Amino acid sequence: MKITRSIRLPEDILKAVAWLQARRGDDTSEAIRRLVRKGLEQEMCELYARGEVSLRQTAEVLSVSVRDSLELLWRHGVQGNITMSQALDALAVSERLAGGSTECT
Repeated sequence: MKITRSIRLPEDILKAVAWLQARRGDDTSEAIRRLVRKGLEQEMCELYARGEVSLRQTAEVLSVSVRDSLELLWRHGVQGNITMSQALDALAVSERLAGGSTECT
């Protein structure tokens, strides 16, 4: 669903939008949507890298699957935001829930 919003943009941003719009052949609204989306993706990558949001939260905010958000993070060079200790703790919980065995047969 698209909602119409009115925003005020500084002249320098409008000039940059017009330049991008001319290069891509987009209309003004599409150019601004594209830039806002890229900015949102960048912001979520930075928050995830700092450990301030989870992978699931990243996916929810961006309205994409967890897999798609993981691929976005990889493209931006963002590594996982959990420590080895956290990974080992998660593995221990998995082993306990699986009855002590996590071997694949």
